[in-house]
Amino acid sequence: MSTYIAAAVSFGLLGLIPARKARVIRHLIAHGERALGVCDYVTWDDGNASAWCSFVTPDGKSRMVVVHGYGSP
Repeated sequence: MSTYIAAAVSFGLLGLIPARKARVIRHLIAHGERALGVCDYVTWDDGNASAWCSFVTPDGKSRMVVVHGYGSP
């Protein structure tokens, strides 16, 4: 019986990870500021594309972001 409880708790905790990520994304959309960016280059690795983009934040700091994708862009 305790095995079933442990499994239920484990699956319940695993369900919190996507829920937290969705909440963070909603917060970013609601409160984030847009910044113009440039995709500097795209890399391919075993059919998966990754975009390397840079932008300047509203306070003047330069940032670079790597967006890892799967499959064709």
